[in-house]
Amino acid sequence: INENLPRFLGSGDEITFSPVIFNKTGKNQSFDVTIDASNITIDGAKRTVFIKSGESYTVPFKATVNNIEANSSEPAAAKITFKATAKESNEVDEVENTLPILQTTTPETVATSGKTTDSTDEQIKLSGDIRKNGGSVTVSYAASLLPNILSGMEYLKTFPYGCSEQRTSAIMPTIYLKQLYDSVKVSFDLKTKTVREYIDPYQGYQERSLDTVLRGYLVEIKNFQRLDGGFGFWMDSLSSEFPLTISLVGAFSDIRSVGYTPDSFMIENAIKYIKTEFYANKRPYCVASKTESCNWPLATRLSAIESILDANTQDYEAYKMYKLLSFKAPDNLATVNQSRVLAKLMRINAITKAEKDGLKKTLNDQVKYLASNALVYNPRGAFLGSVGAGSRIEVTTRFIETLALMGPATVKEYGQIIDNMERWIIGEKKKDGSFGSTADTSSVIRSLANVMRTSGELRDVNMLAKISLNNISLEDKWIDTKNKLDTFSKIIGLDQLHDVSNLHLEKTGQGTLYYDIAMQYQIPARDVASRDEGFFVEQAYYDYDAYKAVKKAKDEEWARYVNQEIDYKALKYPKDIITYLKPIENFTVGKLVYVSNRLITGETRDQVAFEGFIPSGSELVNPELKTENQQNKLESLFDHQEWQDDRYFATVSSLDAGVYTFGYIIRPTHAGTYQLLPSRAFEFYRPEVFGRVAGKVVKVVDGK
Repeated sequence: INENLPRFLGSGDEITFSPVIFNKTGKNQSFDVTIDASNITIDGAKRTVFIKSGESYTVPFKATVNNIEANSSEPAAAKITFKATAKESNEVDEVENTLPILQTTTPETVATSGKTTDSTDEQIKLSGDIRKNGGSVTVSYAASLLPNILSGMEYLKTFPYGCSEQRTSAIMPTIYLKQLYDSVKVSFDLKTKTVREYIDPYQGYQERSLDTVLRGYLVEIKNFQRLDGGFGFWMDSLSSEFPLTISLVGAFSDIRSVGYTPDSFMIENAIKYIKTEFYANKRPYCVASKTESCNWPLATRLSAIESILDANTQDYEAYKMYKLLSFKAPDNLATVNQSRVLAKLMRINAITKAEKDGLKKTLNDQVKYLASNALVYNPRGAFLGSVGAGSRIEVTTRFIETLALMGPATVKEYGQIIDNMERWIIGEKKKDGSFGSTADTSSVIRSLANVMRTSGELRDVNMLAKISLNNISLEDKWIDTKNKLDTFSKIIGLDQLHDVSNLHLEKTGQGTLYYDIAMQYQIPARDVASRDEGFFVEQAYYDYDAYKAVKKAKDEEWARYVNQEIDYKALKYPKDIITYLKPIENFTVGKLVYVSNRLITGETRDQVAFEGFIPSGSELVNPELKTENQQNKLESLFDHQEWQDDRYFATVSSLDAGVYTFGYIIRPTHAGTYQLLPSRAFEFYRPEVFGRVAGKVVKVVDGK
């Protein structure tokens, strides 16, 4: 049996499996062919076929993939077994594979969060759309802020791209949790904590300990370091990134604090690079003008000093670097970063007491200024306005962490302000559980975990938490020293809810009850509308053979035009190739499809990414592979490209305002009807800037 399976399945998709049976028994005979599969409904699971000796036969099995709950904590998969039995000779072959089932819906989430020292009520309202699409309400509660940030951890853990920053952001929340657990003397053994990861169709999902994941990261991250000691975003990046290297060195220091040992040679070279860039103080590829400086922002140079101090608390050169800086009209991020550096400089033994007193006075004055003059209050809490570098999330979380760095007394003194900032941060949580970019999400988790460590609020927890819905008790939970860092969840089905329901939470005893309520429902891909939030994206599909024919003719006549053999009026194909092609709506098995994309931005965008989803019954043609026809290689505007199982992904460091066109190739492999998630373009570190096409349903037909 050649199982001939796709690389993945889509929830709710209709697909025709097509295993190929080879008769190598030496005689003509019939075969019983069966399919058995989990999470799939088969239309006729047994077929009998006659195959001559030495020949083969493709056996079609029509099937529908089950709809998988999007909020399931376990990754969805289908175990598929094909079995062929020779009716005359009784010879048997059997193969088993496991394929991941990916979501073909877009989650919509309505959420709120809060805390209470007594009791509180939250109203839940349902609309017809929510009931129609199905979903649930998840109530998470705990004696700490953990319910509010665990969704951010899940977002980072499942983020599908692997640049050095994203790999680091995915691993760091585990480190912050480990630090938090250690601070209250609660066990958090990374060797026994596990995650499930999909390996391949034969091994399926396997359990891996967080210890194994972390050790693997420390090996892999070295592949991103360039010869000058700095780090690039991708393994194939040609140059180092100064801000990125700064953040990674800080992360390595946190990893070291929980007992792991990042490569010392790697860190040493990274610090040398940071110091070199700090002194050079010139952004690469920058041309200075009267209106634009090529110097690194003050906030970035301060972060460089902080990362050096994180790696070595006694590095006196960091103090010398600090004294080189000029603090004329700093923005909020620079002021916050200066405060962080001041707090860490005071740990250097070689600095005199008089100097430390001066640093401490400056630190206290700055913190008072930020708390009194820079905070912006609204009904959801308070945040530091971002004027210049840094997002509001970044500036606010770093300020909270600065207060934690200054110690328990400072956290207590500014307790009300911290509470307001935490409420604002939690209110900024996105529908996907993130707090914006991967970097911002990691920053939120780090700062809130550090505040919990410093405040000591978890030392004396002893309370009874109660949850009820419409006056009917749902759950009681006693929370004390044994489980004070656990997060408890209660999932409420929509059938339990009225159009307007009242959720009541209360606690008795010592401690504060924190909660997070999230109502999630799914929108099928076909119902997802296009959006233009900074990018305009247009996408169309064409027969690739027709595309190649027009391209060949266009290239040939252009060569004749360049050689002055014909004039411009004689050109048959003066416009873009797709101008002369007819778009296709449905695909044919085995017939290559060219996916044409047009991207428009009205202003310069940085760290731009594009993801183009493909139907599950197809695969991307990766022209970088030697097994592929090199004539299929296409020009690209991107610095980095990935041909993943379910999507084409590419990034470019910067795009000027303009119109850009590019494409990639799909090979349909299985007949069926597939929901196709919308392709989109976005800025990695400003995810609110994006554009997407509408979702759709694609049919793939058998060409025979």
